[in-house]
Amino acid sequence: MQEPSDQAFDGSSDGRDSTEIARLLIDGRSSIAIRKLRGARVANPDDPFHEAELACALAFAGEPVEAERILSAMGNPPMGSLVKSRIGATRALLASRKGDLESIGTHLSEALNSDPGYPLLDLLMARFYMLVDVDLDRAEEHLRRLVVSIPGSLKATVHLAALLSENGKRTEGMKLAIQNAISHPTSLTAALAAFFASVVTLPMNGGVFLAALVILSLFPFLGPVIFVGWLTVTIAAFFSLRRIWPRIVLASTLGLVTLAIGYVARTIVWGRLFP
Repeated sequence: MQEPSDQAFDGSSDGRDSTEIARLLIDGRSSIAIRKLRGARVANPDDPFHEAELACALAFAGEPVEAERILSAMGNPPMGSLVKSRIGATRALLASRKGDLESIGTHLSEALNSDPGYPLLDLLMARFYMLVDVDLDRAEEHLRRLVVSIPGSLKATVHLAALLSENGKRTEGMKLAIQNAISHPTSLTAALAAFFASVVTLPMNGGVFLAALVILSLFPFLGPVIFVGWLTVTIAAFFSLRRIWPRIVLASTLGLVTLAIGYVARTIVWGRLFP
């Protein structure tokens, strides 16, 4: 007979399962996921799985204090594989916040061995390989699995499209990002990812595009319009993509600085700031 802690989370009151909770977390809807998990925890107070999954969601959402408190209160209950995986993921997230890079890989490996089918672990492993081990091929493997395990996920697809562009597969990344933007027409994140994925496929990694903007900024009236437009894009990218595609946010910021220099040059040539 299977232990309760080894049963997949069925959401009790609303029919949501563990994969759907992972989708909510990955797509940036952490508050909804945490609310559902709190409800499941109340409905199943003696099941350590709901405690562990809530702790994991809280750690992922940036609430490490409560996540640590839940882990401490759990003590050492009998643990099935799913409980072990959520506890391992939580400890990896907490280690990341503390800058303990050596522990992250250990905890994630233990968690993945306990439950290799949990989508959130694929995202965490991909981030680990991208930011710590700098192994883009391994990161790509996990992100491809993530997209397959939660089809239609907005940000899972953006993660993969961004990584493909970074890993030299720019055409595939561009196509994937554009398809994702078409599937989510109201998403600013999807639209920005499609825009940047398209730009980086140009010669010189977008250098031609940026050079064109700098040249156009030398013309009367176009300078301030282009600068304000790119400033808006950079701000939007910072809030939407900084955790998904940090390099492109940095590139956008550097592009903004380049445009500012170009506009200063235009001002010197014209002898006045505007037009």
